Amino acid sequence: MGVRLAHAGRRKPSLIVQVIALAALLLAVPLTVEYLRQGEIRRQWETSRAQLQESLSTAEALNRELATRKAYVQSDAYVEEAARSELKMARPGDVVVVVV
Repeated sequence: MGVRLAHAGRRKPSLIVQVIALAALLLAVPLTVEYLRQGEIRRQWETSRAQLQESLSTAEALNRELATRKAYVQSDAYVEEAARSELKMARPGDVVVVVV
């Protein structure tokens, strides 16, 4: 009995197996690149989404503030206040004091 080599009895992979392995490798590379690219696109989208959500919240708060202001300027209380302070008007019976 002679010395047996460790690789004795092993066969080289057939050409078909080698071609399939190469094809799988060649397919895996672009798929991996595309997966990474899609991940970056998703991160950018999430950042944009967060910024837009913040802008929306700010706009909604401003809208509420303006709606409150609009309701006030359409009220009788505002009309009277503006008439007294800006137009120097008075109700009948009021005494108007003008500081010189």
